[in-house]
Amino acid sequence: MYQVLPESSGNVIGFKVIGDLDSAEYKELFDLTDKLIAQHGRIRVLSDLREYKALHVLDAISALPKRYQDAHFVDKKAVISDDKWIHAMTNFTAPFHLTKIKLFRGNEIDKAWEWIRE
Repeated sequence: MYQVLPESSGNVIGFKVIGDLDSAEYKELFDLTDKLIAQHGRIRVLSDLREYKALHVLDAISALPKRYQDAHFVDKKAVISDDKWIHAMTNFTAPFHLTKIKLFRGNEIDKAWEWIRE
């Protein structure tokens, strides 16, 4: 499940993942970002993954082509989590992205919002 965060505005969207995401929820998120891209051209994304619990490998793999297509339209991405595996995955994939990605600890959410809006 996910929630769009109330601090989202303009070309900046923040969302919080609670538990896990299935393929339908990935599609909803992509539809939402597509609308923002259509409105603003380029967007910035804050992903609060502090309560993200499970990676469904098949759903994540099926989402990869869309993620890389959208990367051309995402200026920055802030990832918030204290989980080492999320930091490891983000660091591993970061060199393959066109997007500036920065990791933040769970207690740095305000700092993440500041960075994403800079």
